[in-house]
Amino acid sequence: MIWAVEGNVNVGKTTFIKKFADKNKIPIIEETTFPADMQPIDRQLYYINNEIKKYKEFFNKSCIMDRTILSVYIYIH
Repeated sequence: MIWAVEGNVNVGKTTFIKKFADKNKIPIIEETTFPADMQPIDRQLYYINNEIKKYKEFFNKSCIMDRTILSVYIYIH
């Protein structure tokens, strides 16, 4: 099972995830971070490619995600 936590910046997602994952012994898939000099379209492609890698690594395993590909759609539309 994959749990995903979405929400605005600085609302406590990562803090919640770390406590929940630690208590339940579930690996965390961290939110993607970007090199500072990337252009917006390159950031989106980088993000999508990283999400695909995460999916392949954790397919059929229990884990919790700090944000997901849904963020791209939700926050740019």
